[in-house]
Amino acid sequence: MQMTEVFSFIEKENFIHQGIVCDGKVITGIGMFFREFAEAVLQRFDYDIGTGFMRDKPEDYTEDELTFYWSEEDYREFLEELKEYQQ
Repeated sequence: MQMTEVFSFIEKENFIHQGIVCDGKVITGIGMFFREFAEAVLQRFDYDIGTGFMRDKPEDYTEDELTFYWSEEDYREFLEELKEYQQ
């Protein structure tokens, strides 16, 4: 979430705190939901994946559980590295 404070082109209000989001032809997901992402892609192409494909369901997680922050040290390190690329 700290990236929303650094880069003005990231619109924080557009974040959807869900494990997997399907919007038209676009499917996005948080890395920890790689199985669910694969399932969404396979379903989009009408593949039969059966009933045991998934484990945890993204909708079972809260918004807080799906909002990630760096540690203060990692965030400061990122900001220092970013200075190299800013003009």
